[in-house]
Amino acid sequence: MAEEPSADPVAAGPDLGLREALSRLREPDRELLMLVYWEGLDHSAAASAMETTRANVAVRLHRARRRLARELERLGGDGRTVSTTIVAREEGQHV
Repeated sequence: MAEEPSADPVAAGPDLGLREALSRLREPDRELLMLVYWEGLDHSAAASAMETTRANVAVRLHRARRRLARELERLGGDGRTVSTTIVAREEGQHV
């Protein structure tokens, strides 16, 4: 019998280091990262979902990515690589 995927993206992710780093973030940071990178919302849609402005989402997302990279580095990973990959995806580049 096939196992059903988890509804919790932190628990379902393939990278244990990334899951651990995400779990160490504050809920608002994790929520925003999940909306943008897991759900695929653009900044405007994320702002609407979070009842804030697009500019606020952009600032909070930048800070959340930095915090995620810091947590990954603490766990022995390369947070810079993850941050670079995320930024490249935002800009529509293939990495």
